[in-house]
Amino acid sequence: MRVTSLFVANLLVTLAATASTFLNGIFTIFDDSNGDKFGIGTSGPLLGLIEIRPNATTQWFIEPVPGSASQVIIRDPESNKYISFPGLKEGATATLTETTPTVITISPVGNLRFQFTSGLVCTIERHSTVDLRWVWRLRGNPDRPYKRKLISMLGKPSPQPSEHE
Repeated sequence: MRVTSLFVANLLVTLAATASTFLNGIFTIFDDSNGDKFGIGTSGPLLGLIEIRPNATTQWFIEPVPGSASQVIIRDPESNKYISFPGLKEGATATLTETTPTVITISPVGNLRFQFTSGLVCTIERHSTVDLRWVWRLRGNPDRPYKRKLISMLGKPSPQPSEHE
């Protein structure tokens, strides 16, 4: 099982940036352990789920929640569907939704890292013993010593608007 890290109602995300930079724009999201990219499952049981694969071409639009430069949601700009963990519980697999995005709180420190405040961790693991494709899933064992916890993002953040704009 590969791990990224995670959150429960608000995902704490850290990223290399200055305090005057926030996430607003198009980004590619990578599994930091091997460079595979986050994409959208297109067939079988992974249809509509977030799938991690080397040849994914999906770019994600990350946008701030209105009124906050530190909280964001992530959506697929082609379908306008959002990344969501249904139920935010053990075993939930990231999917796309039209109505219920997962809100992520960012803080500018180091590589982009996801961490759930409830003790859940966001793992990259096989969908099942039969379907060996990788998915993004929530797990509830905070004491397990995961080796791979980072997600990288490639894109150019927009400057944060000043208070007078």
